[in-house]
Amino acid sequence: MKKIWMKIFALLLCLSSLFGTVACSGGQNEVPTDTERLSNEAPTDNAPLLEEVPCTHSYTETVKKEAQVFEPGIRSLTCQLCHNTYEEKIPATKSLKVLAIGNSYSVDALEFFKNICMSAGIETLRVGNLTIAGCTLEMHWSNIQSDAAKYDYTKWTERSGPFRDSTKMKISDVITSEDWDYIIVNGHPHSSGMPNAFVNIGDIFAYIKEACPENTKTMFHMTWANQQDATNSWFFTNYKGDQLTMYNAIVSTALENVIVYEDYVDGLVPSGTAIQNLRTSYIGDTLTRDGYHMSESYGRYTVALTWFAELTGGSVELVTYVPSTVEEKDVPAIREAVANAIDKPYKITDSMYTQSP
Repeated sequence: MKKIWMKIFALLLCLSSLFGTVACSGGQNEVPTDTERLSNEAPTDNAPLLEEVPCTHSYTETVKKEAQVFEPGIRSLTCQLCHNTYEEKIPATKSLKVLAIGNSYSVDALEFFKNICMSAGIETLRVGNLTIAGCTLEMHWSNIQSDAAKYDYTKWTERSGPFRDSTKMKISDVITSEDWDYIIVNGHPHSSGMPNAFVNIGDIFAYIKEACPENTKTMFHMTWANQQDATNSWFFTNYKGDQLTMYNAIVSTALENVIVYEDYVDGLVPSGTAIQNLRTSYIGDTLTRDGYHMSESYGRYTVALTWFAELTGGSVELVTYVPSTVEEKDVPAIREAVANAIDKPYKITDSMYTQSP
């Protein structure tokens, strides 16, 4: 009997030891949860993928091409974090700010200029004209040096003008009154082809460059030769009373001074060549009112159109304005003369319009 109880006790002891071992080791042998499988095992086709964190772009801009009056520019944008790069257009400015420093020849140039610009689609316009009758380049430089208030000042905007200031003005005040796109200078016609009249042109433009923002461009107004039947004395004294002699002298001095002072002068407006081109058409040598000032119709319109084309880079075809004193049938010849002058500013281009329509 005692032996039977001993066997039962031994059996119970073994069973107790077996259950204890399972209880102690159960935590180590459990099946891993879904969470543990995702973190410890290689992903399967059905396992969710981790999303990429999007870049919070930080772009810097580089202007590859400046916007012009009628031509869009281009800028490049590059993210400093991920280096993503793309380009976009800069809208055309449709803005123009022009200041002339001259005399009656700049008055001729600007008479129709506002109407021409507005008809072509310019939305923001500032046009100023500082004048002294008969003013030479030497006089401009003297007035700059003495800071003399001797100029009449007329101004146009897209909404108003012409407005003429009631007081005499200084060059120094007016050139800093606006962020001008262009400042254009001309001297007196009697010396426009005389080399000794250009002694101070470098000083004038250097002064303007120093006083104005970097983006302001300086231009020389290349004026026109007299009508062949002009009777003023200096026409004969300086140019032998010959139109082509005067025109060639104007071209020679303009070309020489634009090249010599190219650090200060950004270009020229070839009004003289546009007028000479038009004289080869059926319209003929009829573009002045007194032999040297532009006529208040065809002459002034041609010169103003030349300023528009040179300063905006826009085609003359954009301009819809025609003064009431200019016949529509004659506009193609005028446009041709201007376009050819912009293309070849130092050379006469004969007109194809030799017969009146």
